[in-house]
Amino acid sequence: MCSMENFEFVIHPMTYAGMKAPTIGASSSSYFLDRLVNKAQVIFDLDKTEIMSERRTREYVMARQAIIYVARERTNMSFREIGEYFGKDHATVIHSCNQVRNLTEFDDEYNRKVSALYHIL
Repeated sequence: MCSMENFEFVIHPMTYAGMKAPTIGASSSSYFLDRLVNKAQVIFDLDKTEIMSERRTREYVMARQAIIYVARERTNMSFREIGEYFGKDHATVIHSCNQVRNLTEFDDEYNRKVSALYHIL
């Protein structure tokens, strides 16, 4: 009889294509969002505290919107959960996702940054 302990399972990366990561709880959601913010500060070359601030300068807003979009696309977090992390309401999260979808169609540089953030984790 075979024991499952003796087998090493390798899952092909394409198996996960299009799948959303499960949300286990608030702490895991915060951890994922913290990681996204850390990666975004490198990709967008911005200060983390400024990304998380209330500043409405275009570069900070675009970075926040990219993080929100990726969090929504890569997880099962609700609009409300994502919004709470940034101190925003669900309508702002919906607006951010729509903005990123629209901007990535026309702005190649922004599209590359959002794609890098999406695929980096």
